[in-house]
Amino acid sequence: MRFCEDIAITQTIVHVIDAHGDEPLLGAQLLELGDETYMYLHNHIHKALNSDGNARGEFLINTSLVYTECLGMMEESDFVSASANIANHLFKVVKNTPAALSGDLVVVEIVAEGKKGIGLLFMEYKTSFVHDIKFEENQFKVDLKPQTISLPPKGQRLGKFAFFGESSSVEASYELIMMERTTLDENGEKVEFFISEFLQATVVLDYSDVTKLFRDQTEKWIRRNMKEDIGKALDVRTELDEQYVNSAEIDIKGTVNSVIDSIEEREKFLMNLEKHGVDTDQPFEIDKKWVGKKLKTKNIKTDTGFTIKGDYDFFDDSSRFEVQHNGDGTVNYIIKQVRNIRQI
Repeated sequence: MRFCEDIAITQTIVHVIDAHGDEPLLGAQLLELGDETYMYLHNHIHKALNSDGNARGEFLINTSLVYTECLGMMEESDFVSASANIANHLFKVVKNTPAALSGDLVVVEIVAEGKKGIGLLFMEYKTSFVHDIKFEENQFKVDLKPQTISLPPKGQRLGKFAFFGESSSVEASYELIMMERTTLDENGEKVEFFISEFLQATVVLDYSDVTKLFRDQTEKWIRRNMKEDIGKALDVRTELDEQYVNSAEIDIKGTVNSVIDSIEEREKFLMNLEKHGVDTDQPFEIDKKWVGKKLKTKNIKTDTGFTIKGDYDFFDDSSRFEVQHNGDGTVNYIIKQVRNIRQI
C-alpha cells in the first residue's frame, strides 16, 4: 500500500470521537460517497499513503483490538460493528489522554493496487471561521464566527492515520502503514497516544525509511555545521547525491567518515542515528523510487534572497549552470546561455 497511486474506496463509515463527551457518537450506516465526498477522502488517503512522514509499523501483541478487528474486516466480518468497536477503543484512549483533541474517526475499506486494505483516519477538528451576516438599521453587518469542529481541508495532510492490509512480502503476514504527528499541550508537553496506546504498535524501519532519515539527518548536519563555508557544503551535498543516484547501497560509517572531519562529531552523528533505530554498522539499500522522485528537481535557496529551481540534471550540465568558488566560503551561481526570460 505504501507509496501507491492506484487507490479505490469501496466503503466507509464515520464515528465522532468527542474528548469532552461521555461516549462516542457511533455511525450506524455506511457513508454515502458522492463525487465530492469520495474525492475529499481519496485525496486524504492518497496523501497519507504517499507521505514522507508515514512509517511501517508492527503490532506489539496479536491481541491488539485494532489488529483483531482489522483482520476481521479483511476476512469479511461485519464492517459497521467492527469499526464501532475500534471507535469505542479510540474514545477510551482519547478520554484518558490529557489534551487530546476531538475528531472524526473515518474507517475506510480500500483497494490499493489490487490489494484490499482497511484505513483508520483520525481527523482531528480544526478551528475555521465563517461569516455571519445580519441586517441592522438598514445596513449589513458582517461578523466572523469560529467553527471549532471543522475537518481538515483537502489540501492539508492528516496527522494521525493507520492502514492495515495484505502484505507484499512473504516475510510478513500483514502490512501496517501509520503516522502520528506530535502535538503539544499548553505547557509544551508532547501529546502522543495514537500509535502507542490506540494501535499498540511500534515503528519498524525499512530501507525506504533509512534512506529518507539518513538524507534528512545529513542535510541538517550540513546546515548547522557548514553554514560559514557554502562551497564545502555544496561539495558535500553533491558527493552525497551522487551516492544516492549511482550506488545501490550506502555504507553509513564510511560515508560519515568522509563527510565529517571531527571524530567527536562523527560519534555524535552516529549516536543520533542509532536513537532513531538505525543500525549504523550495516549498510542500507537505497530506495531508488524515493530518490528518483526526490532528486527529480533541485531547489536552491540562498541567504541573499534568491531561489533557483530546475531539473536536477540541469545543475550538472556545465553548459547551463556553473558554480564559482570565491575562496572566502562564498560562491557565485552562474546561469548560462539565457535567451529569454519570462516573469511569473
